[in-house]
Amino acid sequence: MLIINFILGLLPIIWLVIALCGLKWPGYKAALGALIIAAVEALTYFGFSMSDTLTSILEGFAFAMWPIVIVIIAAVFTYNLSLRTGSIDMIKKLLTSVSADKRILILLIGWSFGGFMEAMAGFGTAVAIPASMLWVLDFDPILACLVCLVANATPTPYGSIAIPTVTLATNLGLENNLIAFATSCALSVLIILTPFVMVYILGKSTKGKGSAFKGIVPVVLVSGLSFLIPEMVVSYFVGAELAGVAASVISLVCTILASMKFTNPDAIPDEYRLEVKKGSPLKVGKTLQALSPFILIFVVLLLTSNLVSPIHDALSSFATSVKISTYKNASMTTFTWINTPGVLIILCAIVGGFIQKAKVSEMFAVFIATLKQMMFT
Repeated sequence: MLIINFILGLLPIIWLVIALCGLKWPGYKAALGALIIAAVEALTYFGFSMSDTLTSILEGFAFAMWPIVIVIIAAVFTYNLSLRTGSIDMIKKLLTSVSADKRILILLIGWSFGGFMEAMAGFGTAVAIPASMLWVLDFDPILACLVCLVANATPTPYGSIAIPTVTLATNLGLENNLIAFATSCALSVLIILTPFVMVYILGKSTKGKGSAFKGIVPVVLVSGLSFLIPEMVVSYFVGAELAGVAASVISLVCTILASMKFTNPDAIPDEYRLEVKKGSPLKVGKTLQALSPFILIFVVLLLTSNLVSPIHDALSSFATSVKISTYKNASMTTFTWINTPGVLIILCAIVGGFIQKAKVSEMFAVFIATLKQMMFT
């Protein structure tokens, strides 16, 4: 019986793999098929009534919209607004001033910054925001999403100030630093390998003449080790909450320093060189103005995280818990109206828009356009 339940439970997921990878269906069509399979199984095998099935579907839609889809909309809105204000060009110039090597940039943005976004916010921000930044830098959007998804595989135990690890420790009655350290040890090889996998994916997509690792192996190794070592040390001596934050920030700094030490800007292979238009030198004021939405996102997500419990607890009190599904074992669904990454990112984008001198009408138009753009999502 257990094996049959397991197989039937997997069927919707198996269908998604077949529809997306085999049939090349768009996501919304493939997901609709998976939903139909799950609903038929619920009605015919698992003993759900029509009411239980329909309300469970409604619960699924509600949870998908809040907090998941709102994060995606928020990230794309931030990107689109930066595009409208022209700050994207400034951000691109700033990032490429560190390195014009695409291999280095995916490590800085997809790996280190992505790890930071996962540690601070989670809920998809670690893919959505870094991927949009790589897109800004003229990376293929599918490639940008792929490398950020790969990068996000190992930081997830420390997502949203380590909610998964802290919750597990609480439920087991253990100190979270013990579980966090064990988790870091279990993931250690993958953490070191992930930057290499990201560069390898980039190399396969560009189909360069030589190895994608030519001239940057020390940088890639440093990027992984500088993420792993701080994560292990902080998780053991401090706890899970700060492990991801410390690891990502230290990795970002060490990757920049390693790229300056071990790479030659004039020896970047043509297929990995990002074309940058030379212009006037960067001005601090203009640069901060262009970065304002992302700086605000960093500060606000930090202040509203578990690290600042008075603010976190106060904002988290604005929440509604309802039981949507009528199934007897269904749990409550909680909607946190303010202290959820999607809402906070949208607010930061709006404030950043004002700093960049965008008009209210412009921001409203960009938001509506973003909703239309993300409709099928």
